[in-house]
Amino acid sequence: MSAHRRAALRWPGVTRTITDAAGEFYFDKQEADRACDFFTEYLTHHKGEFDGAPFRLADWQRELIIRPLFGWKRRSNRLRRFRKVYVEIPKKNGKTKISAGIGLFVLYCDKEPGAEIICAAADRDQAALVFDDAKTMVEDSGELSSMSEIYRRSIVYAATRSSFKVVSADVRSKHGPNIHCLIIDEFHAQPDRELYDTLSKGVAARRQPLVILITTAGDDQESVCRDEHDYAELVMADGREDESFLPVIFGTA
Repeated sequence: MSAHRRAALRWPGVTRTITDAAGEFYFDKQEADRACDFFTEYLTHHKGEFDGAPFRLADWQRELIIRPLFGWKRRSNRLRRFRKVYVEIPKKNGKTKISAGIGLFVLYCDKEPGAEIICAAADRDQAALVFDDAKTMVEDSGELSSMSEIYRRSIVYAATRSSFKVVSADVRSKHGPNIHCLIIDEFHAQPDRELYDTLSKGVAARRQPLVILITTAGDDQESVCRDEHDYAELVMADGREDESFLPVIFGTA
């Protein structure tokens, strides 16, 4: 691993140290750069003083999430190494917006036929926050909007017959999706495992599926979120070897 990457990933107590002792993976700098450039070149802010400004990733967003997630590949098939990302951060740090950006990147850049990018949360209004950010960024981008069909609760990319949409917490109607990327916002608010388990089964058929779990640090975490938090801490402490899991945990002050 280069000195640059060692330095970039050295946030003690925040993320795991990414290694490749067995030589099964490699870091694709060009692909990591492409993912970061997508945010700046195609996505913009649309609230407050930064309205209309390019979406420039914060250092922690770029080095702890985007570069490792899209840069690390499997030597066997050159597909993504990481299949699940658990991000726990304090409020007001842009977790919803970066989730939307990740969903849009995989929608437009993964070239996955018939990809379904799904936003879910404890209720439809919460799930819609990620989608609404994504929808506005697409509408504000002349290039993205020109190749998209934009509806109230879905964005369709016809070139690959793919879509980005919202689902509610009513799991009875959620069996059978063929999900490429699942984003669950405010994961700590999930009352039980049902929605998570049901939707997670939908990624099994994909070549490089992605599950993004985003939650607020410091909130009372129970049930499935507590399970994922504890598992993430084990991976970060090298107490559990999981080469497909990327944990990022920021504590509260």
